[in-house]
Amino acid sequence: MDYLAFLKYGALGISLALAILSFRLLSKEQDREEVRQPMLNSIKNYLYLAVFLSVFFGLSELANNFFSPQTETSDAGLEHLWNDHFNGFPDSTFQQKLERIGAHIQTDTPKTDTAEICATLLETLENCRAELEKCQSEVADYGTGFYQNVIKLKKALSADPDGWTNLEWAPEKKTAIFEALREIFQRLGYNYADLTDKQLIAKWKLLKSKWTTEDLGYIFQSDISQIVREFLNKYEKNGQ
Repeated sequence: MDYLAFLKYGALGISLALAILSFRLLSKEQDREEVRQPMLNSIKNYLYLAVFLSVFFGLSELANNFFSPQTETSDAGLEHLWNDHFNGFPDSTFQQKLERIGAHIQTDTPKTDTAEICATLLETLENCRAELEKCQSEVADYGTGFYQNVIKLKKALSADPDGWTNLEWAPEKKTAIFEALREIFQRLGYNYADLTDKQLIAKWKLLKSKWTTEDLGYIFQSDISQIVREFLNKYEKNGQ
């Protein structure tokens, strides 16, 4: 993996790269014959911090990008207000029109209902605020939920003495693994919530076939890093 490519995404890219590196380091440490528990705990703490920073910077980036389309909405509202009440003035630029409306609000000119003007501007502001809060909530749940379920899947595999699992063997004993898989698929954009365990195994085989043709019914520690890569690729495609 070319980690230098993450640098073009700024702080978000760096934090994601650190999260992946720490995740791989955690996998290597857990695969040792003699696990060093203090080192393992330190790596886990570092991984949690990197994931938190990734979500934080991701939210910040999306929040900043969110304001651009709302600017178009505000411009449209101003134009509508201008055409209804101020089209007799020669002003042409956005700034000139905004100053004209602002100056009018501070006067007692009876030709225009200033309450209507204020109500229009306040409504636009409230719409922007509501959409931003909705966006932040969805993005926070989207990113955090994915990594939480990746960690849950990782713990479920680590609980097995072999460190891996065969989904087709005794699936009724793997409730935690199937729950984590369903949530991970959801964050990747697939709605598999109503599928049976057998159907979910088929979907897992289809996903895993993107990076290997062997042991499709199994989940190994190495498959988890591939799942994270699928998630990062989805972020990259959405950003284009």
